[in-house]
Amino acid sequence: MSLTIAQQADLRIAVLEFLAQRFPLAYTADSIGRMLVRRQRIDYTPTSSDVTAACSFLKGENFADSIIDSLAILPSWQATSAGVTKFQRKHVEQNPAEGEL
Repeated sequence: MSLTIAQQADLRIAVLEFLAQRFPLAYTADSIGRMLVRRQRIDYTPTSSDVTAACSFLKGENFADSIIDSLAILPSWQATSAGVTKFQRKHVEQNPAEGEL
């Protein structure tokens, strides 16, 4: 079953949050999907293709990048500095007291 537009948007946000919080580590689409479900960040189970599509969208916005290891078959995904900044700004906007020094 394909995701709704709202689920696609939610998945992109969840993937960016996941990757930005773990920068500079990189994860496969399968790992990202499993961890989002396990941590109850999303209430549906995305396919590897769903997560890859979300990562590809983020890559187009320069918020994520794919890494192809010479030993790996599938690409891994990581946040870019622009993606981390986007996440941090959104987080501070939602929690203004945490942004104070």
